[in-house]
Amino acid sequence: MWHMGLRLPWTWRLGPSHSSERDHVKEILSAEEFPKKTLFCGDAGFTGYPLWQAILRAKGHFVVRVGGNVNLLSEHADVKKLGGGIVLCWPKGKMESGEPPLHLRLVQVRVGKTKMWLLTSVLDAKRLTRRQLVRVYKMRWGIEVEFRGLKQTIDKHQLRCRNSDRLLVE
Repeated sequence: MWHMGLRLPWTWRLGPSHSSERDHVKEILSAEEFPKKTLFCGDAGFTGYPLWQAILRAKGHFVVRVGGNVNLLSEHADVKKLGGGIVLCWPKGKMESGEPPLHLRLVQVRVGKTKMWLLTSVLDAKRLTRRQLVRVYKMRWGIEVEFRGLKQTIDKHQLRCRNSDRLLVE
């Protein structure tokens, strides 16, 4: 995890090359404490009811980019025809198990020349405006830049190891 304001690593997990970043985040959320109302920001790979529910249970909020791979429900009509708004994330398995839906806010934004959909658990648009959503999402790019810089600094453009023990050695 990356602290976007400080531009520093906050915490991390190591795992084999096939490990799930979402599972690492869920493990971090269950093992560590974060300030109340922490806003977690992720790219399109950080989707899904189990992850979002874990963030909400940890008393945090999130902003994540979503695409066509995420199925959301609306109480009124097709979400994309509405232009966003309050949506529900409620997979069939969760419906059948009696778990409640996650109420979320879907917002279409423009980042540079690109239109995209951001999904947030902050339902009140006055608490987290469209402009703030874009700013937070742009800040997320800092982790990519810093990792690239770190790899260049230690001359490791390509890591050769396949497991976390060897990563520490390399």
